[in-house]
Amino acid sequence: TGKIFIVGDRNVGKSSLVEKYVNGKFVERYKPTIGADFNIKKYIIKINEDQYCTQYVNYQLWDISDYECSVGSILKLDSAGVILMVFDMTNLESFKSIQKWIEKIVIAKCAKILVGTKCDLFEKICISDSDIFSFCSVHKLNYFKISSRTSEGFADLFDYIKEHIILTEYYCSSETIGAPR
Repeated sequence: TGKIFIVGDRNVGKSSLVEKYVNGKFVERYKPTIGADFNIKKYIIKINEDQYCTQYVNYQLWDISDYECSVGSILKLDSAGVILMVFDMTNLESFKSIQKWIEKIVIAKCAKILVGTKCDLFEKICISDSDIFSFCSVHKLNYFKISSRTSEGFADLFDYIKEHIILTEYYCSSETIGAPR
């Protein structure tokens, strides 16, 4: 079992991202997460093109509220396989505070991905692609933009996680199920 931790300021769309990905639903009403919320997404991964060589994977998604990252606190996410650092593309302050999340996350080895939400609200987007790409370059982050309302970008983001992170982790560290003997 691997873990995806999802961090970012309140009201940026972390819970909507999880709900859309795990259950395929967009919830219009905002309900703040207190502490952390936990969900599981199950995968069946083909290790190679051989139909008999697959891996069954449970991936835990942890929606961490911004209350967990109060002033002066340090977030220890050493069991993470992936950390999604989420900001709202229509809220410049949420983008600026990603720096705070980077400084507060203590982790040895983990993929960190920057995720811009609400990309369907074109007329309200206030953060330029060049600013985002520059930030990602400095912090060595991959970047995806998504919309929980329209599902835009979800396939790209989670295919990347599955193919480049989960697959690598399980291919290198566990036995396959159903492999020919």
